[in-house]
Amino acid sequence: GVHPFEDEHASFHEHGTFFAIWLLVLFSSISILGQVRSILEPVLWAFFLVMILVPLTDIIEKYLRIAFCHCCTRGPGARKRRRRSSEASREDPVAFAGDAA
Repeated sequence: GVHPFEDEHASFHEHGTFFAIWLLVLFSSISILGQVRSILEPVLWAFFLVMILVPLTDIIEKYLRIAFCHCCTRGPGARKRRRRSSEASREDPVAFAGDAA
């Protein structure tokens, strides 16, 4: 039959092997990272620069959209566009609603 000692012994070896493999990975990765440092530094700087610029470009895009909408509603010819759209909605509201969609 199976003895409890054999289960404990197998478990100990599984855990020991797992721990040894992770130690090997840790030590080899430290060595490899030291060797490729000259390649990784510019890549990491580029990554952090992009992460900083993404929110900044979102803010700039937001303000450009606001400015564009402001210019379209208040710029030259805006009254004519508003008047035409309001006349069209009074004449045939169903057709105007279909145009808007």
